[in-house]
Amino acid sequence: MRLILICLGLLLALIGTGRLPAQTLPQTLAFAEAQLALGQYETAIKAYRRVLYFGGDSVGSAVFAPLADCYLATGQARQAQRYFNLAYAQTRDDSLRNELLFRKVAALLLAGQDGLAEVDLLSVQANTPYFRQKLAFYEGVTAFQREDFDRAERAFLQAIDSVAFPGSPQVVRRLFAEQARLRRFNPRKVRWMSVFLPGLGQLYVGEYRYAANSLLLTGGLMALFGYVFVNLSLIDALFSVMPWFQRYYIGGYQHAYRLAEEKIQGERHRIFQQLLDEMTSQIPGKATD
Repeated sequence: MRLILICLGLLLALIGTGRLPAQTLPQTLAFAEAQLALGQYETAIKAYRRVLYFGGDSVGSAVFAPLADCYLATGQARQAQRYFNLAYAQTRDDSLRNELLFRKVAALLLAGQDGLAEVDLLSVQANTPYFRQKLAFYEGVTAFQREDFDRAERAFLQAIDSVAFPGSPQVVRRLFAEQARLRRFNPRKVRWMSVFLPGLGQLYVGEYRYAANSLLLTGGLMALFGYVFVNLSLIDALFSVMPWFQRYYIGGYQHAYRLAEEKIQGERHRIFQQLLDEMTSQIPGKATD
């Protein structure tokens, strides 16, 4: 045991003085890059962090951006933001800084920080057609996430290469027209419909089973209330039937409100995915000379 402790102490001393074999860090970095290329992000993260641990600031420029990409690919948005910031601070190349900003914006959107994403987009130097197109795309995505649909539509249309993709403007306009029609499912309106007639709000949003269930339950309880009132007394009807009627009546219009919200969110998600499918084929992955 004592010999093991002595060897471990010597190893730590060598690490501290930087006298390990010179190939250790390059080999580890090459391994990390290979794992990133293979999509083995968690393994790549461990390797990149090892390079950072032993190499310090001297290897940061080679590690920060790919490490951030690994965190972004695994959904770890906050860690991705941290390393994109470090990579951004270390480079003076305007094109690379723009690309890092776009990738950081993707991490912010993943974390639901739409406001911060908009702020970062203000720093993009859109000095080429490529960056103007990509900036418009990200502005459209951010505006859509913030439910500013008019601005999102303008941004997406601006990002389209209408020469290479002549049909895309019509597709984008059609999808935003579908988004505008979702206003008819206003949850408050749907709730009031079910207040006036149980099941009507559910019927309006296309949930026929829930509509029938609400109408039959409340209608049956109203009939039962009348029967008890006629055959027994008003007091008996109020105490035995009314609590159940009140429960299902209130629950019915509250459920209609939730169904309308779910309908809007589901349709909006579908529209957004179709917009992304239409737009991402037009947005290059990185700037070319």
